[in-house]
Amino acid sequence: MNRASKVGLLLAGVAALLLLAFYRSELQWVWEERQEILGAVRATTVRLASVIVIGLIVGVSLARLMRVSRRIEAKATPWVLAFLSVPWLLLMVAINLIPSLGLDETAATGLAVAAFAVQIWALGRRKLEDSREVYVRRAFSYAFVAVMAGELLARTDGLGAQVRFFTLFSRFEHVLLYAALLAVLSMLLLPLVSLMLRVGKSSFLLQG
Repeated sequence: MNRASKVGLLLAGVAALLLLAFYRSELQWVWEERQEILGAVRATTVRLASVIVIGLIVGVSLARLMRVSRRIEAKATPWVLAFLSVPWLLLMVAINLIPSLGLDETAATGLAVAAFAVQIWALGRRKLEDSREVYVRRAFSYAFVAVMAGELLARTDGLGAQVRFFTLFSRFEHVLLYAALLAVLSMLLLPLVSLMLRVGKSSFLLQG
């Protein structure tokens, strides 16, 4: 089954679940709480889009600077390698698990942007250890994980926060809906990644 089929199945599943709200009394809450549901979707989408857009701007700018000359690339490469070695995923979880760090959402978003931008920055190097597509896909994965870690562990709004809230109160029908919406959002990143790979195929980012 290809990615398009998986996305279609997820969309069909959620659409069917929402459609049942009009015919099954036990799912009437979906319609009644539609504003809260849409608000959670909006909050998560805005967070994710912010990380991706800012990360792209920063990452592409740094990558372009590296391509100005081989001398700049040589000086920047050790820094790129150092940042690539940072355990970003563990760091994203840790800052949301340790309240004593006192990091607000702005700081958490900044970390997510940094994790994304570093992967794009690495594309400024002419020779890479992995294929260039790997770095692009990893960047988008980091963005999604960062947003989800923040919402599941620390944020008060968004799809992840709703999953956490309703899990605590054992409202599993709510958990199912919000988890399905998260799955759909994650799958929607796939065509976005594919689009970026197609558009960027002729750019310096995807060429050595």
